[in-house]
Amino acid sequence: MDATDLLLVGMRWLHAVAAVAWIGAVIFELIALGPAFNGAVPHEAQRRIDTATREIVQSSLVVFLLSGAILTFERLSYNVVGTGYVSLLGLKIVLAIAMFQIAFRSRRADPERRTAGSRWVVGLGITILFLAALLKSIFERSLVP
Repeated sequence: MDATDLLLVGMRWLHAVAAVAWIGAVIFELIALGPAFNGAVPHEAQRRIDTATREIVQSSLVVFLLSGAILTFERLSYNVVGTGYVSLLGLKIVLAIAMFQIAFRSRRADPERRTAGSRWVVGLGITILFLAALLKSIFERSLVP
């Protein structure tokens, strides 16, 4: 294993950790915090939660963009993937952009819209994780003669 391989493993790991941290934080808000406050987290508590999680979300976004770009170019540089792979990768990127937009727009919304936005973020995030696993499988199969 050379330095490039280590860098790519590190990028994949950071990409996965960012996904788990961000989606995990949103799931925690939906499953634990919402019910703890009977579905309506008080404004001051929500402000404090947002302050505490802002760094996670912003760091995750930077990690997603950098590692995602590097990993995309690395995979496409093999020239073994077909149009199906590229189409699914495009879908994954479009869903990720939609997820980021929904997350940032619903962050400052009223509690009902915020909860709806968080549910969309979790749903899209889980779908994107599935697509990542599918893309990995397709890529690995394309390497086998």
